[in-house]
Amino acid sequence: MVAFRAAERAGFPWVETDADLLGDGTVVLIHDPTFKRTARSPERVSEAVASDLETLDAGSWFSEEYLNVRVPRLDELVGLMLDTDLNVNIELKLTDPTPERMEEYLTGLGRSLRRLPAAERGERIIISSFNHQLLAACHIRLPEFPVACLFERGRFAPFNRHSVWREAARSTGATFVHPGHRELTADIVRKIHEEGLRVNTWTVNDPARAAQLASWGVEGICTDGPSGLTPGTAPESIGRENNFPKKQLSA
Repeated sequence: MVAFRAAERAGFPWVETDADLLGDGTVVLIHDPTFKRTARSPERVSEAVASDLETLDAGSWFSEEYLNVRVPRLDELVGLMLDTDLNVNIELKLTDPTPERMEEYLTGLGRSLRRLPAAERGERIIISSFNHQLLAACHIRLPEFPVACLFERGRFAPFNRHSVWREAARSTGATFVHPGHRELTADIVRKIHEEGLRVNTWTVNDPARAAQLASWGVEGICTDGPSGLTPGTAPESIGRENNFPKKQLSA
């Protein structure tokens, strides 16, 4: 939670994070399928339970200042949203997926995210994933939250006759597509908009590139800030009034 609070204090209107499921049904915010890189534990996320989080030090690898910082739960991040104006892009990452775990995962996501007032759910959350089957299931279960199709590098290819990005967006009910920024040109952004979709992209740390993307009409940018872009250096045109009310710069 330290990083999310720091981003909010720095003025970032959005953060991006990955969500996975523990073995006991707790939704946690972690990128990898194990805790090895985060907390020097080989345990798989799918095999851990909530009480295990209290024994995992997820901060000291970065600095002794963050000794015993814990892997956060989604509920904690939603709590921060309720206390601040911070908005969140949640990437779905389900380790060891089975039908039973998918059901438990979507139930847990809904339980946490629906703590937000109903009027805010369509504006303050984007749910994204590279797993379009999981994303489609999420959209059916939680239709009030906008969803976004992520695409691996080289897989977006909008001018390739074998490209499936339109089908992916339609089958998931997506409002957004989230390609890597190197996949984008002015013509590609125009083509996406012609399909009635919006474009957020990752990961942009160069202000000049951000300005170029904004000039093409890209709605949102994900950055590594503060070493990349900051709210002060991001183009003012990022984010449209008819999209989301705040500049879509995501740390």
